[in-house]
Amino acid sequence: MKHFYFILLFALVTNQLFAQTQKGKVTDSKTGAAVVGATVKVLDQDEGAFTNEDGEFEITTNTPFQISYLGYESQIVKPTSGYLRIQLVQNTLQLGEVFVTAYQKKTELLNVAAPISVISKADLQRADNTTIIPIFNAVPGVKLDYYTVGDYRLNIRGGALAQPSVHSSGYRMYWNGIPITTASGGNPLGDLDINFIENIEIIKGPGSSLYGAGFGGTVLVNTERAAKLGTSLNTDFMLGGYGTLRSTSGIKHNDKWGNVALQYTRAQTDGYRDMTDSEGNVVNLYGAGLYGYKREPEFSLQLRYQKDQYCRGSG
Repeated sequence: MKHFYFILLFALVTNQLFAQTQKGKVTDSKTGAAVVGATVKVLDQDEGAFTNEDGEFEITTNTPFQISYLGYESQIVKPTSGYLRIQLVQNTLQLGEVFVTAYQKKTELLNVAAPISVISKADLQRADNTTIIPIFNAVPGVKLDYYTVGDYRLNIRGGALAQPSVHSSGYRMYWNGIPITTASGGNPLGDLDINFIENIEIIKGPGSSLYGAGFGGTVLVNTERAAKLGTSLNTDFMLGGYGTLRSTSGIKHNDKWGNVALQYTRAQTDGYRDMTDSEGNVVNLYGAGLYGYKREPEFSLQLRYQKDQYCRGSG
């Protein structure tokens, strides 16, 4: 055991004796400018340093060390007896392509001049099944307010639908090209199961006039197609206070003939005060593609029955 401790102590002392002071300079590979504040860290040790205002550093080590800085690719460097000149390469982030259909054809989002925001499938999956409000309200310039069970009021860039007689033509919401905004300005997003939505495109400003008198903006809801061959089923059920109930069932089918999605939603509530009860039943049907066609024809159908009572108050 004494021999073991002696060997260990000898190794540690020898390591320190042979450790060398390493100096160097870190620059940008393209511009040659000094990289100030880059981290110089000895691997598997707590020792390290930062580059100064001239991009220079000095550490004591005889093992490889890593140089890293935000926006650059990290480098692992072996110590040498001379002065090191290290060039860091900028890390270029490749963004995934996002396509929109806002102008009647599939176009890359980067090539669209109008201000358009896209709520992706991943964004929708982060929402709970009780409300989609937080997802919309995370989009800059967009405000979504709860109206009644399954119904919402939309606000884009400061406009409002609180007075339908004035603003009811200001915004429009479409499901696969079908207008679903109600006469009173409500938007029945609650009637669409999140699992059946591929993405939501929000066109801000008068550029949305392609879809009618929507000078304030337009929301396009696109149905998700069945990605795999075969049939898939899903169901969702929610209970809440004041007699609130929401159930959704759906089926998707994909084969050589085409792609079909069918969804049924029922929502009801007694409301938290008199004459605020609401009841609704919605059937959504979507299909695309027929075998042998070069261009895929699409069809969409929505049947909706809604019964509401409201108490505006006596003020």
